Amino acid sequence: MEGYRQKGALLQGVKLDGGGILRIEKNFVNVELPSDLPDDNPDNRILKVCMGLADTAKDSQVILVIKDIVLRLKAQILGMKAEDFEKNGFQMMMHNILAEQKYIFLRI
Repeated sequence: MEGYRQKGALLQGVKLDGGGILRIEKNFVNVELPSDLPDDNPDNRILKVCMGLADTAKDSQVILVIKDIVLRLKAQILGMKAEDFEKNGFQMMMHNILAEQKYIFLRI
């Protein structure tokens, strides 16, 4: 991640060599989650961002990449794609996903 951070502002998005954009999003506070997922839980805030990205980037797929199995399960229940973060396979995964111009939300 440090290498991408040095290329530019991740909040605005960094263009990648193979195509696509890596962007970290911090907004989407008005996205509604089911009532059993309270806003004061940091994991649920991440889910709100993913849902907000999916709503605004309808032509792209949003994938939550995270080690937290509980958060991956919550994402799946809400109909979002979620994958495990594997340190050794991170660069290859980034290349494969971003080459197809998909957005990714990362929590590291």
